[in-house]
Amino acid sequence: LKVQQCNETTAAGNTHSTPPRQDLENTDLTNLFTGVTIVHIENERTASLEVIKELEKDAALVGPSATTSYQIAFSFTFPDGTNVDELPLTAQVFDAEGDAVGEEFNFEVEQQGWPFGATYYTRTQGLEAGQTIKLYGLPNGTTYTITETGQGDLPVGVTLKSITNADNFVDEGTDAEATGTVEATTAGAQADHVTVTNQYTAASTDLGDTQSQFKGKKTLDGREWVTGEQIDFVLSTAVGDTVTPMPQDATTVGEGDEAYLTSRVTRSGNGGFTFADITYDKAGTYTYTITEDAASHRIADGTEEQNAAIKAGMTYSSAKYEVTVVVTDVPDGQETGSGQLHVASVTYR
Repeated sequence: LKVQQCNETTAAGNTHSTPPRQDLENTDLTNLFTGVTIVHIENERTASLEVIKELEKDAALVGPSATTSYQIAFSFTFPDGTNVDELPLTAQVFDAEGDAVGEEFNFEVEQQGWPFGATYYTRTQGLEAGQTIKLYGLPNGTTYTITETGQGDLPVGVTLKSITNADNFVDEGTDAEATGTVEATTAGAQADHVTVTNQYTAASTDLGDTQSQFKGKKTLDGREWVTGEQIDFVLSTAVGDTVTPMPQDATTVGEGDEAYLTSRVTRSGNGGFTFADITYDKAGTYTYTITEDAASHRIADGTEEQNAAIKAGMTYSSAKYEVTVVVTDVPDGQETGSGQLHVASVTYR
């Protein structure tokens, strides 16, 4: 027996020549029909239950280690008559890209309740952020409860935010849970999806925590300071920036896209000046400018004549200093977030 392509394109009733058609010439196709060549078609199994672990954090935060394990607690009540020891209950963990992590494993559960109450079965499974665990083999009618345990052992700054059940109901708080009934093994049914969401935040920090308040020094050359003589120095954000953290006494200058923030400090006599402290509640890089306000040069409670006199012959500094502050949740020498913001650097130029 030999099987080849039919090349009789002009034969009456030949329906095999319908385009598009590739000419195989005299290629021997016999092996396609003898079992020498075997084509396997494998359908993807439908999971009974899927639990997804997510971690929310501000993009500027580094956060905890990517390998942090979050303990998901499963509780099951099986239909009457279920022989739990014979259940083909297995599980597979997948990463955020959908690739399998390790091998599929038996998902063994432990009996609870009996003889002092209704029988149910539990299991705790660790998941990393971004991972999904799929359970296979839960009988239809199995009820389940999903919680997160071991929260006291989570990294600093990490808390359970919410658990979302298969009906997209969001239960919020550290005692959140999701419940449901398995129907995924019914033809055409979809697995229940439960999402356990943790949140990472970092506590705020102040410039003063590291003695990093913005500072400067004023020097008057050519004459001595007059009693009551003062001049202001101005800390500013960029034009259009009204969100960068500033001292509490900051005011808004301008409107709309031209608005920016300023804070002032007054100096009397030669010497240093320090702007008020700034609190940071978000990680990031922040830029400011420090300038001298020549128009503010004055005698405290002085007359116009006195103010004009001290300005006579005065040349003011046109210097504009840029200050850059880097705030992070990663302490020096560490690679992961600590749950506490830190002023990593303050540079002047």
